[in-house]
Amino acid sequence: MRYIRVPVDIQNTFADARGLLTVFVAALTPKVLTNARHLIADACKNSVPVVGSLDSHSWDAWEYQENGGPFPGRHGLKGTWDALLCEGILPRLFRFIPMCEEGAVIIGEASPGAGNRKYSERAFAREAVDGVGLFFEKEVYSLFANPNAETMIEALVAHLGGKDEVTFQVFGYCLGKYCVDVAALKLREHGYNVQVVTDACQALDVGHDGNPQNGLAVSTKLLTDAGVELITTDEAVNLTNVQDED
Repeated sequence: MRYIRVPVDIQNTFADARGLLTVFVAALTPKVLTNARHLIADACKNSVPVVGSLDSHSWDAWEYQENGGPFPGRHGLKGTWDALLCEGILPRLFRFIPMCEEGAVIIGEASPGAGNRKYSERAFAREAVDGVGLFFEKEVYSLFANPNAETMIEALVAHLGGKDEVTFQVFGYCLGKYCVDVAALKLREHGYNVQVVTDACQALDVGHDGNPQNGLAVSTKLLTDAGVELITTDEAVNLTNVQDED
């Protein structure tokens, strides 16, 4: 079995106490970040692809209260400290996949005067396997909101041997019917094997309707009902080590 690590929205806006949409809890958040960083470091050490997401909003994002949405402040505004991934989440090499039409990702020239290059699904798969961390920019909950996510992830899975040979390990911000749940459920909808690393996630205890909830309990039922396996950081790392021995 091959694994793909999926860090979801591990950004200053959520995980730092100064973030504009912070969910920081002194007794919990540092542990979550420690586990998330361990998963990334282990992935880099053991050649596990890292394919994640980040909120990357423009000023006119509908989510902002000033634009009629539910969230105060311009959280995750592209180009600001608030939108940056937390320290220790980026591998040494990384690339952000912007919001654009499917198949329309363009990157810079490989040599002076050579012209810009089309960034294909094949290039994505090759870079992921070679240790480049790849992060889909998005403006709503699902990383699949980025039009290139579906075909690029499909190409990577095929490169690794197909759906039966690959498992996605999802972690980050947040559980409670938020972005981690959506990423995991969308991956399941596409027929992939999915695990959620619960101790590398933070759950929100406030629902979309503003009412209190037990975010972890809500996600536990939602995810397990969909066939998602819930594991710990130690279990995820042990699986990677078994893969490495094979």
